[in-house]
Amino acid sequence: MSWSFAVRVTLPFSLTLFRSFDAQENEKNLQALSKELHTKTTELNELLHIRNQLELDLKSRSSDHNERMRRLESQFSLIQTRMENLFNTYRAHRQATDTELARLSNDRQSIQAELETLQTHYDSLLGRRAVAAKELSEQPIQLPSSKADLELLALRMYEENLSLR
Repeated sequence: MSWSFAVRVTLPFSLTLFRSFDAQENEKNLQALSKELHTKTTELNELLHIRNQLELDLKSRSSDHNERMRRLESQFSLIQTRMENLFNTYRAHRQATDTELARLSNDRQSIQAELETLQTHYDSLLGRRAVAAKELSEQPIQLPSSKADLELLALRMYEENLSLR
């Protein structure tokens, strides 16, 4: 026991010194590690905050994008329906116009044929009238010599005029 006591006496002082130095070194390391842990924790918290902000921003953008896509799809659907309706209306009007144009073309052709017939008839009447006028102009005019004959001629011409009407 005496030896252990002597060791105890000598050891504790040098050991105390070593322990004190070691404790200071450990305390420094602990403080450095604590400071580094605090720094890393702060950085991690900032990164988590940034990550949460990014997630919220992305969710918001995704929601906005989905809403915009829904509106665009709705507008596209409306425009597509309108275009189909316009196309169907155009097709119906085009068909009606083509039918009307065909009918008008047929009417025009029949009117043209009738006009040609009337023109031929008119030309023949003019020809007859011209022939009759030429014949009349070539005939000598015999005027009545007396008043009674003149009245009789006027009466006959009046009757002919009435019969022609």
